[in-house]
Amino acid sequence: MNLNELTEREDEIRENYGSSVYASVLSLARLTRRIEKLATFNFLLLIFQLATLPFQFLQLRGLYPPFSQTELLFLSSIFFYMSLIALFMYERSRKLGDTIFNEVSDELQWNLINERSEFSPHERRGRPQLTIRIALRNFIAGTDLPLVAGRQGAAIYLTFNFILWAAQFAGLIYGKNSLY
Repeated sequence: MNLNELTEREDEIRENYGSSVYASVLSLARLTRRIEKLATFNFLLLIFQLATLPFQFLQLRGLYPPFSQTELLFLSSIFFYMSLIALFMYERSRKLGDTIFNEVSDELQWNLINERSEFSPHERRGRPQLTIRIALRNFIAGTDLPLVAGRQGAAIYLTFNFILWAAQFAGLIYGKNSLY
Protein backbone atom coordinates (compact mmCIF):
# COMPACT_ATOMS: atom_id res chain seq x y z
CA MET A 1 0.00 0.00 0.00
CA ASN A 2 1.38 3.30 -1.03
CA LEU A 3 1.04 6.03 1.59
CA ASN A 4 0.22 8.45 -1.21
CA GLU A 5 -2.90 6.45 -2.05
CA LEU A 6 -4.11 6.76 1.52
CA THR A 7 -3.46 10.48 1.66
CA GLU A 8 -5.16 10.98 -1.72
CA ARG A 9 -8.29 9.29 -0.37
CA GLU A 10 -8.14 10.95 3.03
CA ASP A 11 -11.38 12.93 2.69
CA GLU A 12 -13.28 9.93 1.37
CA ILE A 13 -12.03 7.64 4.14
CA ARG A 14 -12.65 10.23 6.86
CA GLU A 15 -16.18 10.80 5.58
CA ASN A 16 -17.06 7.11 5.40
CA TYR A 17 -15.21 5.74 8.44
CA GLY A 18 -14.17 8.69 10.61
CA SER A 19 -10.91 10.39 11.45
CA SER A 20 -9.80 7.75 13.92
CA VAL A 21 -10.00 4.95 11.34
CA TYR A 22 -8.11 7.05 8.80
CA ALA A 23 -5.39 7.95 11.32
CA SER A 24 -5.09 4.33 12.42
CA VAL A 25 -4.86 2.98 8.87
CA LEU A 26 -2.25 5.62 8.00
CA SER A 27 -0.32 4.71 11.14
CA LEU A 28 -0.54 1.02 10.24
CA ALA A 29 0.78 1.71 6.72
CA ARG A 30 3.75 3.61 8.15
CA LEU A 31 4.36 0.90 10.71
CA THR A 32 4.28 -1.75 7.98
CA ARG A 33 7.01 0.11 6.11
CA ARG A 34 9.08 0.33 9.31
CA ILE A 35 8.62 -3.39 10.03
CA GLU A 36 9.71 -4.28 6.51
CA LYS A 37 12.87 -2.16 6.91
CA LEU A 38 13.64 -3.73 10.30
CA ALA A 39 13.12 -7.21 8.86
CA THR A 40 15.56 -6.48 6.04
CA PHE A 41 18.07 -5.00 8.50
CA ASN A 42 17.82 -8.09 10.72
CA PHE A 43 18.40 -10.33 7.72
CA LEU A 44 21.49 -8.34 6.71
CA LEU A 45 22.87 -8.55 10.25
CA LEU A 46 22.39 -12.31 10.17
CA ILE A 47 24.25 -12.51 6.85
CA PHE A 48 27.10 -10.38 8.24
CA GLN A 49 27.24 -12.57 11.33
CA LEU A 50 27.41 -15.64 9.11
CA ALA A 51 30.14 -14.04 6.99
CA THR A 52 32.51 -13.92 9.99
CA LEU A 53 32.72 -17.73 10.18
CA PRO A 54 34.98 -18.30 7.14
CA PHE A 55 37.54 -15.92 8.63
CA GLN A 56 37.52 -17.89 11.86
CA PHE A 57 38.00 -21.12 9.91
CA LEU A 58 41.04 -19.63 8.16
CA GLN A 59 42.48 -18.50 11.49
CA LEU A 60 42.03 -21.94 13.08
CA ARG A 61 43.71 -23.60 10.08
CA GLY A 62 46.81 -21.53 10.63
CA LEU A 63 46.19 -19.23 7.70
CA TYR A 64 46.29 -15.52 8.21
CA PRO A 65 42.99 -13.83 7.46
CA PRO A 66 42.70 -10.05 7.68
CA PHE A 67 41.20 -10.32 11.20
CA SER A 68 42.49 -11.81 14.44
CA GLN A 69 40.31 -14.10 16.56
CA THR A 70 39.70 -11.29 19.05
CA GLU A 71 38.70 -8.89 16.28
CA LEU A 72 36.35 -11.51 14.86
CA LEU A 73 34.73 -12.03 18.25
CA PHE A 74 34.40 -8.26 18.70
CA LEU A 75 32.83 -7.91 15.23
CA SER A 76 30.53 -10.86 15.88
CA SER A 77 29.52 -9.34 19.22
CA ILE A 78 28.66 -6.05 17.53
CA PHE A 79 26.48 -7.89 15.00
CA PHE A 80 24.85 -9.93 17.77
CA TYR A 81 23.97 -6.90 19.93
CA MET A 82 22.80 -4.86 16.95
CA SER A 83 20.60 -7.80 15.98
CA LEU A 84 19.27 -8.05 19.52
CA ILE A 85 18.27 -4.37 19.47
CA ALA A 86 16.84 -4.57 15.95
CA LEU A 87 14.83 -7.70 16.81
CA PHE A 88 13.47 -5.96 19.90
CA MET A 89 12.40 -2.97 17.79
CA TYR A 90 10.91 -5.33 15.19
CA GLU A 91 8.87 -7.26 17.77
CA ARG A 92 7.69 -4.12 19.49
CA SER A 93 6.59 -2.61 16.15
CA ARG A 94 4.89 -5.86 15.13
CA LYS A 95 2.93 -6.03 18.38
CA LEU A 96 1.85 -2.40 18.04
CA GLY A 97 0.81 -3.15 14.46
CA ASP A 98 -1.19 -6.17 15.63
CA THR A 99 -3.05 -3.96 18.08
CA ILE A 100 -3.82 -1.31 15.46
CA PHE A 101 -4.81 -4.00 12.94
CA ASN A 102 -7.23 -5.61 15.39
CA GLU A 103 -8.77 -2.30 16.42
CA VAL A 104 -9.26 -1.12 12.83
CA SER A 105 -10.74 -4.50 11.90
CA ASP A 106 -13.12 -4.35 14.86
CA GLU A 107 -14.13 -0.78 13.99
CA LEU A 108 -14.82 -1.69 10.37
CA GLN A 109 -16.79 -4.76 11.43
CA TRP A 110 -18.80 -2.68 13.89
CA ASN A 111 -19.50 -0.05 11.20
CA LEU A 112 -20.61 -2.76 8.79
CA ILE A 113 -23.00 -4.30 11.34
CA ASN A 114 -24.48 -0.90 12.25
CA GLU A 115 -24.80 0.00 8.59
CA ARG A 116 -26.82 -3.13 7.87
CA SER A 117 -29.36 -2.29 10.54
CA GLU A 118 -29.67 1.44 9.78
CA PHE A 119 -29.89 1.51 6.00
CA SER A 120 -32.10 -0.17 3.48
CA PRO A 121 -30.43 -2.76 1.21
CA HIS A 122 -30.11 -0.14 -1.57
CA GLU A 123 -28.21 2.35 0.61
CA ARG A 124 -25.58 0.01 2.07
CA ARG A 125 -21.94 0.61 1.21
CA GLY A 126 -20.89 -2.98 1.82
CA ARG A 127 -17.23 -3.87 2.26
CA PRO A 128 -14.65 -1.37 3.44
CA GLN A 129 -12.76 0.58 0.80
CA LEU A 130 -10.11 -1.19 -1.20
CA THR A 131 -7.32 1.07 0.08
CA ILE A 132 -8.14 0.17 3.67
CA ARG A 133 -8.31 -3.55 2.91
CA ILE A 134 -4.99 -3.38 1.06
CA ALA A 135 -3.34 -1.56 3.98
CA LEU A 136 -4.58 -4.26 6.36
CA ARG A 137 -3.41 -7.10 4.11
CA ASN A 138 -0.03 -5.44 3.54
CA PHE A 139 0.52 -5.37 7.26
CA ILE A 140 -0.20 -9.09 7.53
CA ALA A 141 2.05 -9.88 4.57
CA GLY A 142 4.87 -7.60 5.73
CA THR A 143 5.32 -8.84 9.28
CA ASP A 144 7.39 -11.95 8.52
CA LEU A 145 11.17 -11.92 8.67
CA PRO A 146 12.93 -13.03 5.47
CA LEU A 147 13.15 -16.83 5.11
CA VAL A 148 11.17 -17.39 8.34
CA ALA A 149 7.41 -17.17 8.26
CA GLY A 150 5.29 -16.88 11.36
CA ARG A 151 5.36 -15.29 14.78
CA GLN A 152 8.45 -17.20 15.94
CA GLY A 153 10.72 -15.55 13.37
CA ALA A 154 12.39 -13.20 15.85
CA ALA A 155 13.14 -16.07 18.25
CA ILE A 156 14.64 -18.12 15.42
CA TYR A 157 16.79 -15.19 14.27
CA LEU A 158 17.94 -14.51 17.82
CA THR A 159 18.80 -18.17 18.41
CA PHE A 160 20.73 -18.42 15.15
CA ASN A 161 22.62 -15.19 15.90
CA PHE A 162 23.48 -16.46 19.37
CA ILE A 163 24.74 -19.78 17.99
CA LEU A 164 26.95 -17.95 15.49
CA TRP A 165 28.28 -15.66 18.23
CA ALA A 166 28.93 -18.66 20.50
CA ALA A 167 30.81 -20.35 17.64
CA GLN A 168 33.05 -17.29 17.39
CA PHE A 169 33.61 -17.35 21.14
CA ALA A 170 34.39 -21.08 21.09
CA GLY A 171 36.77 -20.50 18.18
CA LEU A 172 38.61 -17.87 20.20
CA ILE A 173 38.95 -20.24 23.18
CA TYR A 174 39.97 -23.16 20.96
CA GLY A 175 42.40 -21.00 18.99
CA LYS A 176 44.13 -19.70 22.14
CA ASN A 177 44.37 -23.19 23.65
CA SER A 178 45.79 -24.72 20.48
CA LEU A 179 48.59 -22.11 20.29
CA TYR A 180 50.18 -23.13 23.63
